Amino acid sequence: MITSHNKKRLSALSAYRIAKNILLFLLAITLLTACGGGGGGGEGGGTSVNTGTFIDSPVQGLDYLTVTQSGTTDDQGIFRCEAGEEITFSIGDVVLGTTLCKSIITPLDLVPGAVDETDPTVTNILRFLQSLDENGDLDDAIQITPQIASEVSDCPVNFDASVEDFDNQDIADLFDTLNGQGAFTGVTPRVLRSPEEAQEHFRLVLEEPLDPEDLTALFTVIPETVIVLEPVAFDASDSTGTINEY
Repeated sequence: MITSHNKKRLSALSAYRIAKNILLFLLAITLLTACGGGGGGGEGGGTSVNTGTFIDSPVQGLDYLTVTQSGTTDDQGIFRCEAGEEITFSIGDVVLGTTLCKSIITPLDLVPGAVDETDPTVTNILRFLQSLDENGDLDDAIQITPQIASEVSDCPVNFDASVEDFDNQDIADLFDTLNGQGAFTGVTPRVLRSPEEAQEHFRLVLEEPLDPEDLTALFTVIPETVIVLEPVAFDASDSTGTINEY
């Protein structure tokens, strides 16, 4: 059942999406103007490459793959993809899921049919990502180092398991190995976060107002030249997606 609290979070998500669509509309106008807006356009430009952000806090160290792009998310969680493409995220050889290219992607987007963070598969992805943060401080982003990703590749991970079965011996052995290697700083020894902790963190991330500085690289189009949007601030609690500053 969708509670009033869930409705509020869904409204916040809608506000995010509405405001981002406005940004994309403005960007499209900018591109048309930059191309001269005239008839012929003899020189054909290639397909635009877009940048987006993966968040449960911004996540650094996720591998991503599309038909045309591949790479690893940076310290702001930035990835690149072309509009309309499917994009797959993974940690080493462990696939988190696939969704369509867009400006903001969260674990919720990777699970078809999931409504919120209480979905078991979404919860398991959240727990896994947050627990693997190198320094254990989720307020400064989630940092998954190459060392951590390499060990994850050797671990059988089933995100579709129940939240109870997900915390199994394979997961325990993975964290024992990483703790033994000194892969983590901050909170140690590291263990898998509880479902409640992971869900609460994700709720807070979705509900906190966006910093205007975080929007500078929200959805930059990179054809022959780079066009960067001016920072825009909006109130995520406003279901109309009103832009407060431009």
